[in-house]
Amino acid sequence: MRPSPDSEFQRLTPKRWTPEEYDALCRAGILGEDTRLELLEGVIVEMTPPGPAHTGLTGRLTTLLAAAAQGRAVVHSQSPMALGEHRPQPDIAVVPLSEDSLTRLPTQALLVVEVADTSLSEDRLKASIYALAGIPEFWLVNVADRAVEVHTEPDVESGRYRTIHIRMERDTLTTPCLPEFRVAVSDLFAGLH
Repeated sequence: MRPSPDSEFQRLTPKRWTPEEYDALCRAGILGEDTRLELLEGVIVEMTPPGPAHTGLTGRLTTLLAAAAQGRAVVHSQSPMALGEHRPQPDIAVVPLSEDSLTRLPTQALLVVEVADTSLSEDRLKASIYALAGIPEFWLVNVADRAVEVHTEPDVESGRYRTIHIRMERDTLTTPCLPEFRVAVSDLFAGLH
């Protein structure tokens, strides 16, 4: 007996997961805490394992942002967020104090950062998720080009940021959410060969 076209299609189409199903898998321990996964557009996506440049840049930025955030915000590193139908795990999220909780995931951030060493195309796609969520600022740290793309003015209707500025090694990186934060892009990438 030959399967119907509907069953063949269902076999080839990956299951779309809801945030509630994804959260239940996490709570049940089916998706372990050490597993690097995200829920993006209903698909459970395995994250690229971080290399030395990714790890170092994430650590540097986390330290610098946390120092500037004292009393203003909390800095989360590689932790999931609940953004509507998505559960992204940005490399860094600067979260308002009102979103810092031990009982729920943050639903908002002042700034999210993705460090792209081998994951540039995937991280570019995540910009739309952050814009749809109304996150005011998104940084894409482009390791290959030694540059930081600063995306601002999210358009929640189109899922795009209206403004993108490229900060090169000769520039200084700042953010309005943490007025004390300043780092030369050349210092950020110092030691990268």
